[in-house]
Amino acid sequence: MATESVNKIDILDSRDLYLQVKDSILKYLQDSEIPANGRLPTNREFGRMFSVSTLTVQRAVGELAKEKIVYSRRGQGTFVLNETPGVRSFNSRTSLIACVIPSLQSNTVASTIFAFDDIVFDDGGEHIIVSNTQYDSGRELRLLDSLLERDIDALVYQPAALIRWQPVQAHAVDERLHRFLARGIPVVMLDEFGLAGRYDTIVPDERKICELAVHHLLACGHRRLLFFGHTEIFGAKVETFQRLVREAGLGEDEFRIFAHNTDDVDATPDGLRAMLDAGWTFTGVVAATDHFALACHRFLAEQGIQCPRDVSIVGSDNLEAVQRIDIPLTTVWCDPEETARLVRRQIRARLAEDCDLRESKPLRVLLEPSLVMRGSTSPPSPEL
Repeated sequence: MATESVNKIDILDSRDLYLQVKDSILKYLQDSEIPANGRLPTNREFGRMFSVSTLTVQRAVGELAKEKIVYSRRGQGTFVLNETPGVRSFNSRTSLIACVIPSLQSNTVASTIFAFDDIVFDDGGEHIIVSNTQYDSGRELRLLDSLLERDIDALVYQPAALIRWQPVQAHAVDERLHRFLARGIPVVMLDEFGLAGRYDTIVPDERKICELAVHHLLACGHRRLLFFGHTEIFGAKVETFQRLVREAGLGEDEFRIFAHNTDDVDATPDGLRAMLDAGWTFTGVVAATDHFALACHRFLAEQGIQCPRDVSIVGSDNLEAVQRIDIPLTTVWCDPEETARLVRRQIRARLAEDCDLRESKPLRVLLEPSLVMRGSTSPPSPEL
């Protein structure tokens, strides 16, 4: 068809350019009589047709999709909507988000997924399915394979920490995630274990989390500090702890790092008992997570060491359980609801891109943490 009637934008029209392009695309649809489910020109082709950028066309097409005039299929293009029953519209077609995480029990990522579910339920526009791998590497791969066979539109994923020490598993996961991108399905990771820098990632800033915890204890007057937790998984926190206590002028005998490197957080930390038996004392604990903080609190109580009278403890994650113990835990956290909104925003941004996702530069967002002060911290006892 001749394009003279649709390829000009009226410079005297005061409306936003994308609205003019939207009207031009509507006229194109009318004039070309594209049938239901017929494919439209690409955004680039429309851009050349109307002498505008692909971003402007993308926004115009998005408006048409909201009005259920067109719908998009990742990697295939944009189509005229078929209104016949049984054919999903744009809004439902681009809204199925799969979430794969190691555990649905109380942890930061689970809280983010629950917040994500709440936002989707309140706002509409997406649907989510949630699966947990139960820290089982075989189950993890089977779940990813199953999702590759389903008609999902985005994947939110947290690998298990164990993937860091399983190169074969990391390679297998990486290969599957790459296939999602090849099919135009965005991947947003909620952790970096073994796959850092390869996919869009939204994670807490571990270094800032440790900074808030250490600075809080120092501000309270504590000068004998212990880091308690898994030192391999939380290496960034360990490095930050060491740097900060040295910058604060603490001597080598005024801080310790207790490496509780076990998958069982609640395992008895016999090495800590040996440390106490040897006479090394401390008044403040920076725990790698709330789980480690609770384990440390329980162990110290068994030794007759009370919190916060004898030792102040700071955790990380703000799990629901830490608010309900006899002495609520001071902790550092990143708001799960804000994290969920960032995840949703990134998914929508990727879905709106008109390009091969494998060629897009991965985004890495470090979440800003905040300190939640409760009863587990106080100035050290003058007797200490």
